[in-house]
Amino acid sequence: MDTERIDPNSPKSIKDIVGNSDIWSDIARKIDSKACPHTIICGPSGTGKSSFIKAAIMEKGYMYMMHNCIADSGLRDVRDAIRSFARGGVDGRGHHRWVILEHADSLTADTQAFLRRLLETASGSTRFIFEVRESGAISEPILSRCSLCNIEAPSYIEIRYEVLRRTNHEIPIDQAERIAQESCGNVRIAINQALAIWRTSVENIGCGLATIEEQWARRPAPSTGSEYGIWACNTIRILRKQGADPRAMMRMKMGTDTQALRILSQWNRPGGASGRALWLAAMCGEST
Repeated sequence: MDTERIDPNSPKSIKDIVGNSDIWSDIARKIDSKACPHTIICGPSGTGKSSFIKAAIMEKGYMYMMHNCIADSGLRDVRDAIRSFARGGVDGRGHHRWVILEHADSLTADTQAFLRRLLETASGSTRFIFEVRESGAISEPILSRCSLCNIEAPSYIEIRYEVLRRTNHEIPIDQAERIAQESCGNVRIAINQALAIWRTSVENIGCGLATIEEQWARRPAPSTGSEYGIWACNTIRILRKQGADPRAMMRMKMGTDTQALRILSQWNRPGGASGRALWLAAMCGEST
């Protein structure tokens, strides 16, 4: 797909990434100076983690291997390839090889033990980057061998500016304001909505806060815990279909209904939760 035609103002360099400019610049400087350790980049969805990796490593011609861990949390199909690649030497310029693991918080415990050994044996020529949303899913042995970089969601002002920049200031300011407010810190959602408005002149794109409030009001009463699974499934499906991040609902409703949030978080895991996991979460809510 020709992304230049869809979004001609997409980030071309690290300076174009919205928010956390000091952190991105510091990591990029260490990469270029061959002084970057194994790194865990932790932050919410839509904060520029993938854009940074593309600008700092992929676009500069460094040797890299990338794998999305959601589809293969055990790395069953690529373990040998990762091991072989990581044990290779540095490139002709003396730069490290890079193994990039997206959504690494879905890795199994056995897989993390395999990677821990590689972090030690291949550290002479290879560096690992773990892209995660929750650092708590990474084992302590890996955390102790990596530099942890926590990325915060960009501010409302930063997102509004980026929406206007990416659309060449051709959408009304009130629509840019609304998009920035309803994105809940997710730049990807904000830009997708802005580009849809820019290209199709649609006035009402996406779901945002109104749909979140509507779905939250439909949650079952606390005494009907067995119905929470159906509600959670439908809620996540509706939010994702309309381009919203279900984690925004969890952040907004933190501390209001622990039973509902527990089941939502189960269902929002990569691949979804099993029926038994949802049933157990509902039963735990009833027992409390």
